[in-house]
This record gives sequence, C-alpha cells and structure tokens, in this order.
Amino acid sequence: MITDLIQTKWLNSNIRLGNQSCLLLNDFFITEFATSLHNELEKSIKYQLVNLNGVTKLSRGERELGDSYFGELLAKPTKEIIATKALLRLLESTEFLGFLSRIVEEELIFLRPGTPYLMQEGDKICIHDDMSDQIHTCAIVFNFTTNWKKSYGGNTIVGDVLREIDLETPPEVPFQLTKLYLKKGIKILTPRFNSCLIIKLKKGLGHGVSQLKTNKNRLSFVTIYGSKNKDK
Repeated sequence: MITDLIQTKWLNSNIRLGNQSCLLLNDFFITEFATSLHNELEKSIKYQLVNLNGVTKLSRGERELGDSYFGELLAKPTKEIIATKALLRLLESTEFLGFLSRIVEEELIFLRPGTPYLMQEGDKICIHDDMSDQIHTCAIVFNFTTNWKKSYGGNTIVGDVLREIDLETPPEVPFQLTKLYLKKGIKILTPRFNSCLIIKLKKGLGHGVSQLKTNKNRLSFVTIYGSKNKDK
C-alpha cells in the first residue's frame, strides 16, 4: 500500500506542480524503505554500461536480454532486490497514479517500469527533453545518494531550451542524438538522499545531469508517466 511506503506529510499535502518546471519533495519514503532501496541499488542490482557517443555515459539496471524496459530487473548472484520490486509495484499502482495525477493536475497513465541508474566519476547525462513520445508528461527521479556536495558534480539541471543541434550518431544508437542548450536562469539541484524530483516534460524544456567529479556513487531510480488525454 502507498500509505505504508510514502511519508504521510506528502500523502496529505496539497502541493501542486503548476507552472513550475520541476518540484522537489524531500524525505519522501519512510526511512526504512529508503535505506533498503539505497542498499539494493548500491550492492545488489546488476548494471550495464550505457555510453551514447560520450554525450551520455552511465550504468543502467540490467534487464532480461532482449527487453529494455519490461524485462525483469536482474540482481547479482546470491543477492535479492525485494525493496526494488516493491517500488516497481508501487509506481504502477492505481494509488500512486492518483497521488501523482493530483500533483501535476493531469490524469496520468503508467507507461513502463522505472529504471535504476548508477553514475560514477566521469559519467554525465546530456541535456534532453524525453519527448520521444508526445504523451510523455513528467519524469520522476528518486535519489538515493548519500552525503553529496554540489562540488562533486552530478547535479540535475533543468531549464528552458535556447536551441537544439543534431550530433553525430553511431549506427548502433537507434535514435538521433541531439544537444540542447538552455537559456539563463536554469535550476541546479544537488542530489539528496530519499528525495523525489518531479520534472515536467514538454518541448522547450530540458534537463540533464552534470559530469561527476568524484569517485562516490550517485544512485537514482527514474520513471516516466504519460497523459491519458494525449493518449486518445
């Protein structure tokens, strides 16, 4: 149940995304659940390296061969990912969809299971808009990184797009790589343990993660939701 995992203060809140580009909810899950997720993401999840021509580089939770999103997440030998599986169930539940729909003030639909990400020194995510599908409405980023400083890099950047250019794209990448440049007035959010960042998705709004400058691990879990109205 959603009430067993999320802090009551958020379940009872009237907070809304409104016209904001993003919304940060700190101390989101109950402490025990957040701690279990952190431990599994750091020690139990099996990751695979993703390097998109150097513009984006990170490690993504590995799934069964041949299915990028809907295959079962894989754990390391002898390890279990009980909390991670509970999170996956929560994120597609009717209760969570209703909770999130109230915040973004739009009826949302579940699109695909979320994905854990591990970022290490030198990793980064280029500025992008996640609008490969017009029904995409918001991205949810749960952060499980502990004791992080802004100077470490790995900060989430959100802002309005100034211009977009196509990049050289290797044949093994199934979509055109692009680079977005943002206008002045960007938001820079430093990772915080047990936070939930809701990012609005639309053309003209971009987000990414600055390059890591530390040997510490940056751990997150990301999922995308769509609009029921746009799906018609």
